[in-house]
Amino acid sequence: MPKPKIPKTLQQPKILSPQQQLRLLDTFSRKGNLRDSTLILLVLKTGLKSGEACGLNVGDVLQSVQVVTTLEVRPEIATNKSARHLPLSEEVQNAIKDFLKWKQERGEYLEPTAPLFCTTLTNSPKLTEVFLLRMFLM
Repeated sequence: MPKPKIPKTLQQPKILSPQQQLRLLDTFSRKGNLRDSTLILLVLKTGLKSGEACGLNVGDVLQSVQVVTTLEVRPEIATNKSARHLPLSEEVQNAIKDFLKWKQERGEYLEPTAPLFCTTLTNSPKLTEVFLLRMFLM
């Protein structure tokens, strides 16, 4: 007879204090990289997980030439494979607008299926979780 599975203890997620969040945002803003500061703001203000943020496409945040007010996390990128809706604050919406304008000026694709966060440092245009972790460790 197989042994019953013992549930793993749930760990509380690590949460940054408001001061730590401000320092983090300030650090990336001072670096002058709009992609990184937009990504950090989006993750901090919505609770998106790193894999979910890296999996976003332009069409997830831009519909009918307007930035969405509610972000739908698609099941295929959601950690638990279940869609959910996250409200976007005006601050986040404005950051996304500025970021999309910046992408367009750089000649990046804005088709709905194009990755929202891209990198030119790897063979894949899509930003990966590994790359995101390296960003934080720099």
